[in-house]
Amino acid sequence: MIKNYSLLLVCTCMISLFSISSAEDLFLGKEVRVWGGYTSVRMSYINDSFNNTKTAWSVLRLDADSKEIRDAYILGLDFLFFNATQNIKLGGRVAYLGSEKGKLDINTTALYNAVGLAGSVHAKIDTSIIPVMVGGSYSKRLNKELTVKAKGFGGIGFVYAKGSSNASGSIANKTVLQSFETYIEQNIPGIGDIPSIDKLSGIYEIYDVDEHRECLVVDLSLGLEYELSQRWALGVDVGYRYTPEVKIDQLKLDFSGFKVVGGVTYRI
Repeated sequence: MIKNYSLLLVCTCMISLFSISSAEDLFLGKEVRVWGGYTSVRMSYINDSFNNTKTAWSVLRLDADSKEIRDAYILGLDFLFFNATQNIKLGGRVAYLGSEKGKLDINTTALYNAVGLAGSVHAKIDTSIIPVMVGGSYSKRLNKELTVKAKGFGGIGFVYAKGSSNASGSIANKTVLQSFETYIEQNIPGIGDIPSIDKLSGIYEIYDVDEHRECLVVDLSLGLEYELSQRWALGVDVGYRYTPEVKIDQLKLDFSGFKVVGGVTYRI
């Protein structure tokens, strides 16, 4: 379904291009831009999962820590080879977004070693997406050196997730954990609602993934470009990228987020 939508988008852009452009100036003013910078990513499902597990263990006075996935670096290449009008150029964009690694670490303490609970749990996950899109830019010159550009692209994102987890010692044994739950109910006054055993064991196993998926990507931005010469320019963009949630096994990934990037443009 997503591939069909992307093909339709490409065809629509090309038909519009040839209908409003004359043959002699269709390929004039070609631009290639290399850019990179910072972007946020939502990843609320993974972050909530890390935090819920961390909280469940911390309430039980064990050593637990987690690192959320909130930031990423992004690199890209724009090639705008077709003139729709004097101010509108059409073409494509390829990018790579690599997010920071999410981590979950749990270790037992001496407090509970005496009742047979010992060991550790470690989980981590890497995520990335490669958007391949079509679209274009609209330019408005402010003066001889400065130009404002509005850009919009859409297409397919190739998503990759690779994670691993391991547990050692009795902390990985559900029977031991069930006995531990009984122990803390009897020995920790005022503990309140005890987290379910399902939250104490097994949840880290959902990070054992090595999968690819595809999703829709829409990328919108507004930028300012400074002319260095007739062929070279420097610019900065701020914008927003939308992707729907991507389900991989039991995980849900969301690469939507704001971005700030800088780039170099070369005119052919």
